[in-house]
Amino acid sequence: MPPNPPYRKVVESKQVYIGYPWSTIDCPEEVKDEMFKNMVNYLYTRDPEYKIACGVIQDSWTDIRDFLKKYNCTVETEFKTYFLDITNLSKLDNSGYTFKIGTSDDEEALFELCKSEPGFNNTFPNEEAVKIFVKNILKELETILIYKNDELVSSGAVLSYEPDRNNIINTRFTATKDYKFEYWKAYVIEIAKILIKKGLDGMKFTLFDRQPEHLEFYDKYSSGSRTGFIYAVPKP
Repeated sequence: MPPNPPYRKVVESKQVYIGYPWSTIDCPEEVKDEMFKNMVNYLYTRDPEYKIACGVIQDSWTDIRDFLKKYNCTVETEFKTYFLDITNLSKLDNSGYTFKIGTSDDEEALFELCKSEPGFNNTFPNEEAVKIFVKNILKELETILIYKNDELVSSGAVLSYEPDRNNIINTRFTATKDYKFEYWKAYVIEIAKILIKKGLDGMKFTLFDRQPEHLEFYDKYSSGSRTGFIYAVPKP
């Protein structure tokens, strides 16, 4: 996908999500400070009624957490990312569902699926942004489409089939019709089977926590998790 902007505005929740100022190792700290302060000042000036938040996806990123604390940012929400065991998942029965790899011909169907999931309403500012996301994801990643009785019920993609240094395959997105657990589970099983066919037995892939039913599933099929945080960024 094209590079993301340094901030993301969510209309319904009156919140703007910003990113940490990533840099090369030799970048002066004052440059990052200036970038962060300018972005926060600009956003609060432009949209004074909005709140600003910044996410940190794992607790081991202490340098980022320390940076945010320096600006009196406080933890607003915690979330977990689970590492699922694809070897055991791939052995589960997925009868009743079929799948295919998405193409540009599937843009409208995937768009409608994404709209049906409440989570997408909190991720994109409008329908046009969802359409752009769908178009790019089908073009750039191997997108898995899961069907039940010829109806598209879930979808997702991984960022790369090359594991990271921790033997983890990272998820780019998932979308499930009406948040239904069985549809979500069908996608998770199918992606595990695909990863096994690609010779990635023994690897793990990541998914975020969601509904209580999902957490029970994670307890059974995950080998661990990491904690992430959403920080509230105060006005200057």
